Order: sequence, then C-alpha cells, then structure tokens
Amino acid sequence: MKIKSIQRLSWSLLVVGLLVGAGSTKASDPNLDLPVGAKLPNLTDSPQSTQQGEKKSEPINTKSNLSTEKKFELFQLIADRIWPLSNNLLGKLNQLFSEKPPFINARDSEGLTPLHLAITYKKLELFTYLVDKAGADLNVKDSNGLSLIEFAKKFQKDQNETGGRVAKIIKFLEEKQGGTPQLRTPMELLQSLFRNDLKELEEILGQNPELINAKFKDGDSVLHVALQMKKSPVIIKYLIDKGASLDAKNEGGLTPLEAMKAKSYLWKVSDYDKIIKILTEKQK
Repeated sequence: MKIKSIQRLSWSLLVVGLLVGAGSTKASDPNLDLPVGAKLPNLTDSPQSTQQGEKKSEPINTKSNLSTEKKFELFQLIADRIWPLSNNLLGKLNQLFSEKPPFINARDSEGLTPLHLAITYKKLELFTYLVDKAGADLNVKDSNGLSLIEFAKKFQKDQNETGGRVAKIIKFLEEKQGGTPQLRTPMELLQSLFRNDLKELEEILGQNPELINAKFKDGDSVLHVALQMKKSPVIIKYLIDKGASLDAKNEGGLTPLEAMKAKSYLWKVSDYDKIIKILTEKQK
C-alpha cells in the first residue's frame, strides 16, 4: 500500500512539475503568443540537430491567394456601412478597380456582385458609381437567375426601406435600359403571387399579358402554382379572368383543377369549395 501511495505521489509531483515548467516558460517570455494549432519546438533537440536534421521550411506563397484576398477586400468595402459614399471609400474602390478591372463584376460566395451588394445595403450613390464610373455590367444575374431589377424588388418592401432608396435604384436601372421599363419576367410574377400582391400582379400582367400562361418547374402553369400556394379565391379568380388556362397540363398530365383535387386535404374547406366552384363554372 505504501509503495502504491509513493508511486501516486511521484506521478502527481511529476505532473505538477511539468505544468509549472510550462507556465514558467510562458511567463519568462511575455511576448510568446502562439496561434491555435501551432506546434511547439521539440525541446529534446538541440539547435544544431534541428538545423542539420530538418529541412528549412519554404516561405508561404501568397501570390496565389492575392486575387482572393483582393476580392475579399472589395466586398468588405462594398458592405461598408459608411453613408453617404465617403471619399475614402471611393478612393479605395477606384484603386481596386484600376488594379483589377474584372473585380467590378466579381462574385462573392453567394454569387452576388458589387451591384447586388449595393442594392442589399440600399446604397443608391454607390450603385450609380459602380455603373457610371466603374462600368459594372447591368445584365448580371444572381445565383437564382434574377435580373438586377428582380433582385431589387425583393428589398423594395423591406420594413427597413426608408426614403425610397431601392425604388430610386430601380428607376435608375430602367432609365439606363433605354428609358422604358424592363420587360417583366415569370419570376417577378411568382414573387408577387408569393406576397399576395394583387396590385403588382396587375402591373406585371398589364405590361406583359403573355406571362399569364408562363410555365415553371414540372410544367406547372401560373394557375397550377397559385393553387399550390393555396392563394385566396380572389387571386385565383383574377388570374382566370386575365386568361389563365384551365386546360393547361403539367408534366404529370394534370390540369389545375385536377391537381387541386389531388391535394384537397391541404385546403381550408371554405376556400376549397369557393375555388372549386370558380374553376368548374369557368370550364362550362
């Protein structure tokens, strides 16, 4: 028993000694601040054996990372909260774009360009600078295929949108595209449906009435999609009155009415009955 106690005591003293030694090493050099994951040198090796037995480490090649670092710097500048556009920020952007012109249309990890970020942060002055002074491409699309105007419209109804800044960006874009509003797209139509924005639906279909029978994923028509979203009887009737086809079939061979009946369990009884009545009456 005494031998075991002595052994345990010896191990305890050894551990304490190692900890105190490590602490004194740190304390003796207050500038020692190793990054996480850094390896301590092997204290059993002498400086001579280290020089002879190990190859000198090669310097890190930073040139291959230069483009990535510059691009990161660019997106930091674009996302800078300084408002209005400061001379300091403008100077840095001018320098970056003069060094690397392609950066004006560079994309971040989410597929967004500087123009998209200027919209996201609602920076009209920065947006116009990127277009007029830096030559940014107005035809760029985001990773979902949205045009700049479509992308901007997502932020137009943001509760933090004040002073109509996004609306001014949209107006600026429309003026740049020949003084006439950009043709509306099926994606814009879907977005207005999603938001239950009847006013915008009327605006889109007023400009581009052919979109009423646009096709989407799995061959679904606008009416198919509206029913999948369980839109109100008012919106469904509006789409039908605007010419939405009741006979359009998706890739599953179902008309809007058939597709709705197949998922009747998802509907409120009152809305389901009203819409079924609208669809059947219009088919007569």
